[in-house]
Amino acid sequence: MAETTTLGKMIVREVIPEDIAVDGPMDKKQTNKVLLEIARRYPGKYEDISERLIRLSSEGGTAGGDASIRLKDYIPSPKIKALQQKIRREVQEIAQNPMLDNKSRQKAIVSYMVKQNPLIEKAVMDEMKARPGSLAESVTKGLRGSPGQAVQILFGDRLMTDHHGKPIPVPGLSGYSAGVSPVEYWAGTYSARAGNAAVQFATARAGYLGKQMTMASQRVRVTGEDCGAQNVGNTVSADDPDNVGMVLARDAGEFKAGHVLSDKDLNKLGGKDITVRSHLTCQQPEGVCQKCTGIREKGDFPAIGEFVGITSSKALNEPMAQKLGLSFKHVGTLATEDSGGESLTGFDEIEQFLNLPKNFIGRASVSEIDGRVRSVTKAPQGGEYIHVNDARYYVPAGRKILVKPGEEVEAGDILSDGVPNPADIVRLKGLGEGRRYFANKFADILRNNGIPGHRRNIETFTRGMFNRVRITKPDGLLDYSPEDLVFYSDIQRKWRPREGSRLASLESSVGQYLEQPVGHYTIGTRITPKVAAGLKKAGYSALTVHKDSPGFESVAIPLANIGSQDPDWKTAAGAFDLKRNFIKAAAKGSFSPHESTSYFSSLADPTKL
Repeated sequence: MAETTTLGKMIVREVIPEDIAVDGPMDKKQTNKVLLEIARRYPGKYEDISERLIRLSSEGGTAGGDASIRLKDYIPSPKIKALQQKIRREVQEIAQNPMLDNKSRQKAIVSYMVKQNPLIEKAVMDEMKARPGSLAESVTKGLRGSPGQAVQILFGDRLMTDHHGKPIPVPGLSGYSAGVSPVEYWAGTYSARAGNAAVQFATARAGYLGKQMTMASQRVRVTGEDCGAQNVGNTVSADDPDNVGMVLARDAGEFKAGHVLSDKDLNKLGGKDITVRSHLTCQQPEGVCQKCTGIREKGDFPAIGEFVGITSSKALNEPMAQKLGLSFKHVGTLATEDSGGESLTGFDEIEQFLNLPKNFIGRASVSEIDGRVRSVTKAPQGGEYIHVNDARYYVPAGRKILVKPGEEVEAGDILSDGVPNPADIVRLKGLGEGRRYFANKFADILRNNGIPGHRRNIETFTRGMFNRVRITKPDGLLDYSPEDLVFYSDIQRKWRPREGSRLASLESSVGQYLEQPVGHYTIGTRITPKVAAGLKKAGYSALTVHKDSPGFESVAIPLANIGSQDPDWKTAAGAFDLKRNFIKAAAKGSFSPHESTSYFSSLADPTKL
């Protein structure tokens, strides 16, 4: 059966190259996909094609007469009004419940509204899709506006937060199109003021954070063609579009290791797990190699000497000011979950996650030991205690416990909801697992805040941020002294399996330490039953291990301190707190190697750029 077409489709097809697939209407998602493919296949024609598409959409909107929003678009439907009345009545019942004290009443209202939020948004969006109109088309197709803004216009603010991020138990149940009551207006002003401040400071905060991110990742530089990595790689789902351009680390389906993945290959692989070359696992002695970097935005492997870390940090940081600052301005801060404990959103959440403070707000409880969950008991101050062997871990009231009595846990396992401090994962599970956790969780945080973040850029940044170990062997290790803080990549480059190491099956490796990296795990990782099970699932059967710990431990350094901890004095001079860095460099006799991956060191010698 021949595919039906329309005049509009024919006009668009005249602009887009024939070999670029257009699957469905040209909404925001489809347009982004098409433009990305044009940039990849026809970089020289991208500017011309995109300008023609912009001109075509402008002419179509003007000629069609649907560019203006009509008054009736702002009128709530009878279904929306009925839903408002229902929720208003049920909130009133909670507020007038004589069995509740003031604190319990407020908590009950917040809990009720949190549950209603997704139902309200779905109801409004269903209504908008059912009625044709420019406002509905604009929001549902991602052209302008967001579902949250549409709900504010037609339904109300729902549940907003105050300037401390706490939910205000005064729900907004009147849309802006109809006008809000004085008390609803007052409740919304807290978030509005916080949003206005966020807009004013967003650029400055993003700029400062961007400098820190650049400092952390500036050593991730392409220094070779192929690191020769074997038995390592990052296991991901094949249907992730960020895999396009990456190199397979292990055979997958009909494709052999070393194959560069295309979007067509991903369709053939479906949702299978595949292992790809990654900056998380690159074995290049210094910097990273081209193969682990993959095909980049220019349609080819990056050139030797390219500072891909700086490029990736900029790509992650630049959307932050726009997405976070402007989203606060237009929507305010919507309370989306009742965690029962403190939690952060927006810039605060991102900055905390990157700077690893000891007082980590919204921190998930993490086991420090291997053991069995003996019991879960009430804590006198509220909340609960999780007892693992003879240790106990506190979970604040309202947080969800993720383990059950009798369950076996390992050091670093997450016991409750919330966000674990990445430093805990690195310390308890090793650098490789810490890198993987950080990259995945950082991607989630960016996504939840509406910030686009390509997985490969996140992995590149992660490589730069987590690359330190501390020497713990009393008489030193290799050519390092006890307590020295050194690059893991330097240890990896110099490391040779120790006397007494052996090639062992996964089962007999449990309780011992890796002598050679495997999967996403780094040298020195302690093999636990869960690690062994994960490697077995990924297709590994044997490991090179040693019964003793390697003489160093993985550490995580806060983002703001990474530059100051660099052993190259020129690099440290490019970081913050210049005076202290110079004094420390002089005291330690720091030097700057002529051959270095550091961008700042290269600035002092332009021949290396």
